[in-house]
Amino acid sequence: RGGYDNIICVHVFPALALTAMLERHPLPLRTCFVATDYTCSPSVEDSDLDYYFIPDASLVEEFVRCGISREKLMASGLPVRPEFYRTADKAAEKAALNITADHQHLLMMCGSIGCGPMGDVAEELDIRLEKGDFASVLCGSNKQMRYALELRHLCRVEAVGFTTQVALYMDSADVLVSKPGGISITEAGTRGVPLLLADMVGGCETRNQEFFTAHGWAESCPPADMAAAALKLLSDEKRRQDVVSAQHRDFDGLAAERIAEAVLARCGK
Repeated sequence: RGGYDNIICVHVFPALALTAMLERHPLPLRTCFVATDYTCSPSVEDSDLDYYFIPDASLVEEFVRCGISREKLMASGLPVRPEFYRTADKAAEKAALNITADHQHLLMMCGSIGCGPMGDVAEELDIRLEKGDFASVLCGSNKQMRYALELRHLCRVEAVGFTTQVALYMDSADVLVSKPGGISITEAGTRGVPLLLADMVGGCETRNQEFFTAHGWAESCPPADMAAAALKLLSDEKRRQDVVSAQHRDFDGLAAERIAEAVLARCGK
């Protein structure tokens, strides 16, 4: 009734639901899937859509081994919002967060639901950060984590609740410490942020971390070593520049445009 001619799935669950629906009720639709991890996620092979957009050309063989037809695959990159590939002034972004340009800002992101040993990490950073340097912990929707951090009354670490200003925080960051969620680390890579990954969830995120580390887009560490590893990267300007240079080399921010153009072409528009 809506007159749609194409459906884009950005998660495996709707891809599976759409596959089952069209088996029972065939419709003249074009269908596609956008992979949001740097691996072929479990159950993607159980879907049967017209084409599949994947984050990198080097993943083609993995998707083929999982049962996706090579002819259906297109290496588009992983799309992010335009704000993550616009030029920004780090000093101005720091000033917007009341951080002076000559001091370093360490940003920690723990996912939309908040996870990981952030309390202990924040406590250690509060002790070990140089005078004037500052850390922000984005707690997402985890109000309990934010409250627990606030109860510690830290001087150099700020707990931030749910925010729509992630790009601003990334722009101000001299180092970003994050769990390796596919979308958030792609935002960081597109933005060009020195990135340290700690695998706190496992599953597809383990593969994301391995992929980013192998390409030089990030450093990695065990969750228990986050504070020490973050401080080490914060003090190593050359290593931070190397990470950002590798990101600028490989992330052009055009994935959404490639997907849109391919979808329109396949729909005859």
